[in-house]
Formats: sequence, C-alpha cells, structure tokens
Amino acid sequence: MDQANATNNSLPSNATLPFFCREDTVLETAIKLIAYTAVLIVSLVGNIRVILLILRSPCLRRRTINLMVVNMALSDLFLSLFAIPRTMSEIVTEIGRWHVDGPAGTALCKFVFFIHDVSTAVSIECLVLIAVDRFCAVIYPIRTATRTRYRAFLIPLTWIIACAIHSPTLVIYFLEYDQGFIYCEYRWSPIPEEHARIVRDHYIVMFCLHMVLPFFLLTFLYSGILVKLHQRGYLLRSALTHRMSARKRREHNILKMAITILIAFAVCWAPFNTFVVLDVFVLDGPNCSLRVFFFFAMFLAYMNSAVNPGIYHFFSRNFRKVSKRNGTRPRGVIAPNINHMAACCQIRLTLPRPRKTKSAGNTPKLELITAL
Repeated sequence: MDQANATNNSLPSNATLPFFCREDTVLETAIKLIAYTAVLIVSLVGNIRVILLILRSPCLRRRTINLMVVNMALSDLFLSLFAIPRTMSEIVTEIGRWHVDGPAGTALCKFVFFIHDVSTAVSIECLVLIAVDRFCAVIYPIRTATRTRYRAFLIPLTWIIACAIHSPTLVIYFLEYDQGFIYCEYRWSPIPEEHARIVRDHYIVMFCLHMVLPFFLLTFLYSGILVKLHQRGYLLRSALTHRMSARKRREHNILKMAITILIAFAVCWAPFNTFVVLDVFVLDGPNCSLRVFFFFAMFLAYMNSAVNPGIYHFFSRNFRKVSKRNGTRPRGVIAPNINHMAACCQIRLTLPRPRKTKSAGNTPKLELITAL
C-alpha cells in the first residue's frame, strides 16, 4: 500500500513499470486524465464535506468512531491532493518526471511521497482503531466514558506513528538531472545490488506492519464482535423491548459501516499490492503487458478516497440529517438550540408527572438515545 512510490520511481533495474513501453495514444491519455480528475474532484468535495459536517455537529463529534472517520477523511484528502496530481502529471510526461527545481523542488519531492505513505498508514491505523472502538462498544458497553477520554490522544498518535515509520522517505529522495530533465528519485544505496536488496527487505517489513499485523488484529476484533452479537441475539431475543431493538439496530448499522469501510479499503488496494509483489519478487525485466493492470491498480487504489464519503453518507442517518440541514441552516453557531440537538441526536423531551414536592419537577428531562 505504501509502496506506490516504489512503483512510480527507481525500483531495481528489473522494474516492470511501463518505462520502456509504447506511449499512450491521445485518446488513452485523455481517458486516464478524465478518470483521475473525476476521482480527484469527488474525493476533495466528499472528504472536505465529511470533515466539516462532523466537526460542526456536536452530536456527530461526540462519538469516537466519527472522529476516526474525520481522521480517515483527512488522510484521504491529503492522498488525493498530493498523489493524484502527481500521477496525472506523469501520465502526460513520464513516470518520475519532476517540474520544480532547486531547494523547493527537493523539499517537494521528499514531502509528496512522504505524505502519500503517511496518509495510507494513517488510514490503516484508523481501520484498526475503528474495530477496537466497535469491539469495546459491544464487549464493554458501559465503559464509553473511559474510551472517550483517549480520543484526543489517539488521533494525533496515528499521525506520529505513521510519520516515524516513514521518516526514511525524507532522507532517501532527491532530485536527479538527466538530459535536461528533472526526476524525483530515491536510492537506498549507491550500489545497485544493495539497493535492490534493501527495497525488498523494506517492502517485507512494511507489508508485515501494514497488512499482516492489521489483518490478524481485525480478524480477532471483528470475530469477537460477531460472536458476542450472536450470543446476545440468541439470549435476549425474547426479552428485547422496542427501545432495545432500536438501539441494537443502530449498533448493527455502525458495525456494518465499519466492515464496509474495511472491505472497500481491502478491495481497492488489493490489485496494487498484487502488482507490487509481482514487481518486486516475481517478474524479471520490463513487462509491458502489465501496463493496463498498473493503471487499473493505481486508479482503484486512489478511488478508495472517493468511495469512503459515500459509505459514511449511506450508513449514517444522522450524517444525512446534518448534511441536509447544512444547506438550509446557517453554520458557525456556537451553541445550537435544543431543537437542533434533538433532531441530530434523537433527544426526547419528556415532562415528568406533577409532584407535590417543591423540587425542580417542571424542568424537562432529557433522555439521550445515542445514534450514529
């Protein structure tokens, strides 16, 4: 996943990239550019909207899973802003071609690939944290307040960990000049054989960190969730009240959204990881027959950033409510009125029966029913 830079630049001399293949026709280039432009626009609009709607809504902002959604939307936004324009530029010129010279060009060369890898790593970390949040919500439902205290700590931690893991990117990338053109390249070692060995070792480490370890964690967490829900459904099926049934449906809906996000991520990134495995470990020498598959794999990986906002909108009823209200209500209100919160968070206003005591019996009682 985080090896997109490896396939777009200087892999070992046996790289299977379309460096040596025929150039695209004008029609092929136009189709690719239109496809990437559509993904870029949808991703930017969708993810910016997700971030603004959740952060502006007290109801949506109070749930841990929604803050993880904001974190994923932010990483998808960075990926779209820096990776897709670079890919479109390479379609028009050639892979690795750079257009900014000097210290600014060197800094941009390092940063673009660094933020690409970091954004992908943050998305994977968020997938795991969403699974942990759902696991705790199902297994330990009364400890919500305890989990909430760690939200402000976990979100920046995902970026700190990702930046630390991919910090070598800021060192190994540089600008190289060849026949009057500028290229953004990376090199682990000046010795080609050693460079090739480090590329393979580095990919194995990153594959274990970003694929193998999350796979086992996610399998364990979601298996535990499904087992627990099955047990509860079997034991409490006859005793559930209408309100409990509604709450159960909401929890299942949140779980469906989390699993759908995970499946979309896996499906969108699987072809690209397959290409990298073939490129690094299997194929020997340029293979132009893979150029169509290479475009499809890259496009599908970037399309994940545009798909996620649609998933949030489809599964979250409150997100749809806030989204509709956003077009008709002025934003920037510091304290939303009670009707706004009731519509967003499903707050029921109930008046208690009159009492003979002089206590504050006239005060409306707020009954909060949490919902995504």
